[in-house]
Amino acid sequence: MQTRKAFIDLGTNVFHLLIAEYAPQQAPQKLIDERIGVKIGEGGISQGLIVEAAQVRIYEALEQFALRLKSYEIVPEEATVVATSAFRNAQNATQIIGNIQQKTRFQVQIISGDEEALLIYKGVNNALKIGENTALLMDIGGGSVEFSLANAQKIFWKQSFEIGAQRLLDAFFTQDPISTENIQQINNYLEDVLKPLWAATRIHSPSQLVGSSGTFETLVEIHSLRTNGYFDNNLSSSFLSKAEFEHIYDDIIAKNRQERLQTQGIIPVRADMIVVALIMLKYIVEKFQFRGIRISFFALKEGLMYQAKENMP
Repeated sequence: MQTRKAFIDLGTNVFHLLIAEYAPQQAPQKLIDERIGVKIGEGGISQGLIVEAAQVRIYEALEQFALRLKSYEIVPEEATVVATSAFRNAQNATQIIGNIQQKTRFQVQIISGDEEALLIYKGVNNALKIGENTALLMDIGGGSVEFSLANAQKIFWKQSFEIGAQRLLDAFFTQDPISTENIQQINNYLEDVLKPLWAATRIHSPSQLVGSSGTFETLVEIHSLRTNGYFDNNLSSSFLSKAEFEHIYDDIIAKNRQERLQTQGIIPVRADMIVVALIMLKYIVEKFQFRGIRISFFALKEGLMYQAKENMP
């Protein structure tokens, strides 16, 4: 007996829809994997608000997702819908969630940073099999960044930090192309705010870096288009050497917005956030002298998909 389930991740920058099919004794199969850029943190995340223009984008995106569910005979009430950093910190989140339910019938659950990190781990571990050696998992979102120290068997430590790309943009991106001074300000800020991570890594000593979500997917797409002339949308994982990453970093950091938009692989919704995300990533790579980045195309929504499988009778 096959069943279908829908999962929606209301990210700060991008909303994701995944519809999966389940059959006994088999891994879940993706039927639909779609995203809509919403940038709900734009204009208000640093003040703890989701502004009116962002709310309009929320309702429009979810109405589109509701139509997709209808074509697969799934009603909105049956979908698993989770909201993350922007909703966690918005003073008007409860009101917006009520409006979402009224307009679209989706029932939204705000998850904690710890829950988010756990779901990301489940998605990543099914994408690339972390292995026995401890990995530092990093997921860069618009509102928060989740770090975990884990291997294929277990998570040793995890924490969500409210230092996502939209927050860094608001705080430090004062010139475009970004200035050396802004980059140093971000690095100084990370050194201070990530003290719990530095302490955890002294105990668990990661030997590999694994990245998930938009920034990392964009890196692979840029590299693939430059080296092969095409990008494989069916990838579940990939790898970039430190040299390959640094080549992309140097190129993107020197560009202004218009030049970034002309770069193959960069979509408009990521054109600004990728700058501060790359700065954060470079800081981590250099801090631990990682030789490269293992990249997972599975993240939170796939974690939801596999968790649902675990909970099936």
